[in-house]
Amino acid sequence: MDALEYLQGSNWLGVALAALMKIPKDRIAWLGAEALRRITTAPMPDQKRFLLGECVQAYLPMDEDQQRVFEQLVTGEPYKGVQAMNMTSYEKGEERGRRNLVQILLKRKFKQLPDRVAERVDGMSVDEIIDLIEKLPQANSLQDLGLEN
Repeated sequence: MDALEYLQGSNWLGVALAALMKIPKDRIAWLGAEALRRITTAPMPDQKRFLLGECVQAYLPMDEDQQRVFEQLVTGEPYKGVQAMNMTSYEKGEERGRRNLVQILLKRKFKQLPDRVAERVDGMSVDEIIDLIEKLPQANSLQDLGLEN
């Protein structure tokens, strides 16, 4: 089956499964970025987009050079929206795990964790979470951590 033909089609599963089809070697990175771009803008629930994106990422046959090209492609136009989708389920789970760990540690240290603080932790980037974990042992209050005014 011709991956490029399915990539341009209106069947979203076909777009994702193009990663498993015959792809010209010099087009592998582009096909991955383009498939993810199309899926990112597809009119469907986020969960379906996520699953189709996972299919592309899991089955696209990229070597190290193609992976570098792919990463360069998704940082520019028109592929900016692909970057968020490019995070694997493992990475998303790891990120969620860090947030849960921080909330557990905050509750253990300060006995209470106001809802607004828990919500703030949920909205933090990975770097902010790591920074918070590093500061936690020396902190005497949520204020010391910049979590309350």
